[in-house]
Amino acid sequence: MLTELRITNFAVIEGLSLTIDSGFTVLTGETGAGKSLLIDAVALLIGGRASSEQIRFGEDEAHLEASFEIPRSHSILDKLKAQDILGPEDSHLVIRRIIARSGRNRVYLNGILTPVHVLEEFAGTLIDIHGQHDQQSLLSSVAQLEVLDAFGQIRELRDQYRVLHQEWVGSRQARAEVETTMQHRAHQEDLLKFQRQELEEAGCRIGEE
Repeated sequence: MLTELRITNFAVIEGLSLTIDSGFTVLTGETGAGKSLLIDAVALLIGGRASSEQIRFGEDEAHLEASFEIPRSHSILDKLKAQDILGPEDSHLVIRRIIARSGRNRVYLNGILTPVHVLEEFAGTLIDIHGQHDQQSLLSSVAQLEVLDAFGQIRELRDQYRVLHQEWVGSRQARAEVETTMQHRAHQEDLLKFQRQELEEAGCRIGEE
């Protein structure tokens, strides 16, 4: 759940802090009031493409920050803990993104510098942004499988299977490498036997030219 959104020097927004309670939240206002800018900011915080044009005029950087309280049942918790972004008992995630005119954009997850593609992988599962006629994430086969696994309570078995499958793939690759090495050695052995046979048939003696 998104609990707080903080925006600084983004487009026409100089500074904004928005606290979001649980339940249904509606943002209303006249056309041009900047409602869509909040959505744009959230999109950037889940890995959207950034541009220096989004920085407020006269400023060098735009700062975006969002706080999330992640449900204990959410699959992202284990991934974040595996990356040491969250502690064993933590469920609070702070995403911070800095857009700079210099091009030195940065992303932080709970204060840890993180690549944008990792942000997209993690944060993309926390929020679903869609407008009129847009496809929702539920239309994605990946999202459908995630819901199905959660409903069937088989995430642990799925994760165990993934580990075993990776081990199997690694063993298969190792076997293929051994077979390739053996084939190379067999080829070398055949070549040496052929060369030895030619020397024997030639009847060469030591000291002959």
